[in-house]
Amino acid sequence: SAMDVVGFSSVDWTLSYEPYPTGYASSLGDRCFRGEATSATRVFRRASLFQTMLPPLEPQGARLANPWTWFVDLDLGARAAGAAVYTCITPALMEDSHLELAELTPSFVARRRVEFARFSE
Repeated sequence: SAMDVVGFSSVDWTLSYEPYPTGYASSLGDRCFRGEATSATRVFRRASLFQTMLPPLEPQGARLANPWTWFVDLDLGARAAGAAVYTCITPALMEDSHLELAELTPSFVARRRVEFARFSE
């Protein structure tokens, strides 16, 4: 499914993804729209920026509890790094929404100190 441009709030142990009232926070030209999160398909201009946003790795040999939650962690890392996140109008690339599949895992709860999350409506 397509990904809407969304923002999120993190207050009092709660994480909530929400659409912007206007559809997006701002735009870059007429094809790219700024928000705090986008689809699971990500493109970075510099590897160094991507590396600053990477969530910590699970211990070696540990199974990632929910790979879709990794993208939520990446959203929070982008926000902490002050990175601009854009969704651009391009030919459609169908994918599952990571926000519909993410869940609070024990490692995410411990790392991000979140006790409740609303990833999608």
